[in-house]
Amino acid sequence: VKEHHPKAYKLLTEVQMTHSSRNTLYTREGAPRSVYDKETAPAPFELVNTHSIIELDAKGNVEKVVQSETKRGVGALPYDIYDDFMEAYELWTKLCEDDRFIKHFHWPEGSAVVTNNYRTLHGRASVPPEMNRTMAFGYVNKILVENRYRLLKQNQAERANPEMDSRWLTRVPNQVLERMVLASE
Repeated sequence: VKEHHPKAYKLLTEVQMTHSSRNTLYTREGAPRSVYDKETAPAPFELVNTHSIIELDAKGNVEKVVQSETKRGVGALPYDIYDDFMEAYELWTKLCEDDRFIKHFHWPEGSAVVTNNYRTLHGRASVPPEMNRTMAFGYVNKILVENRYRLLKQNQAERANPEMDSRWLTRVPNQVLERMVLASE
């Protein structure tokens, strides 16, 4: 992208896009809960992070790549760059799905794959209906801390204005949620 589409590359490295995923993995008080737990009332929660699609380090090298169409949330994109950014983003998503850049590999039962999510885009190929797939994940990163903070801010916004419940606050970018909380204080 950098070599063949420099304008798109600049937008993908500078414009902030929101990715989010709604879940019920926490209680209203913020304690973890299982989605299979029928006894504990769930609280809708958004995992939200706003960042460029391609993040660069201080020297301009690619440090992190983020792509998830299923988690792409409502972004607070400036109107004057919206069309250009969406054109660059469409190019990016097409390249992510281009056969030239996809590597399929055999993943035998009992094996494990360890990958750096900051550097590797990955998908989950379909499995035959008669086959079970068990995947175990472990994450420790800054985003988990940021999202816990977001849950607290979301609860704070709901307390300040009960009409703005989780249905309203779903997919609100972090910057907007922060301004809403500050405005209510």
